[in-house]
Amino acid sequence: MVYFFIPNLIGYARVILLIAAFYVCFDSFIWFFIFYALSQLLDALDGHAARHFDQCTRFGAVLDQVTDRVSTACLLVVLAQFYPVYINWFLLSSGIDLVSHYAHLYSSLIRGAKSHKTIDEKQNVLLRIYYTSRAVLFTLCFGNEAFFLLLYLNHFWSGPAFFVPVANQHIPLVQIATYSMAPLCLYKQFMNFVQLLQACKDIVAVDITERRTTTKKR
Repeated sequence: MVYFFIPNLIGYARVILLIAAFYVCFDSFIWFFIFYALSQLLDALDGHAARHFDQCTRFGAVLDQVTDRVSTACLLVVLAQFYPVYINWFLLSSGIDLVSHYAHLYSSLIRGAKSHKTIDEKQNVLLRIYYTSRAVLFTLCFGNEAFFLLLYLNHFWSGPAFFVPVANQHIPLVQIATYSMAPLCLYKQFMNFVQLLQACKDIVAVDITERRTTTKKR
């Protein structure tokens, strides 16, 4: 049964961890951090399990994508309460993340691609590198989630401070880690935008082809 394939069981575990994480997100930052981080680590495991056991399924792909999008969106909602001055940035990030991935999945479906990670040579070269290089995909996704998770942690605990010669001041450890992840997060947002533009281009191309076919039949 597809429902009980190993990568899908991992997906269910991710959902349970996320429910537990957001249940305690305002009461216990330590348990939230543990639950959320474990869920994201399992995200890197389910794909390997699917390939190793030859259990790649459309259901698993949808489960993985929906879990990713919901987890990030919920975390951004929490961060918007902790950092209200940046609420517009959190809204923008959440919006483009949801829209770009939905549009990309839809365009992949109507193009007949076997997977949303299948990018042909006619599509954007940056997007092709993003989806075909596991190292690039993992690094950007890790940096993106780490940045937001560190922002959450920084609200409760900043850690010991260290002297940073460049800034000529002492900066807490969590803030240093957050700053280091910021470039990866920004580039991931940029790739979401690139993905959205490419998806729109692909969908319009299918529209044009279908309209030409309909016109010829008339």
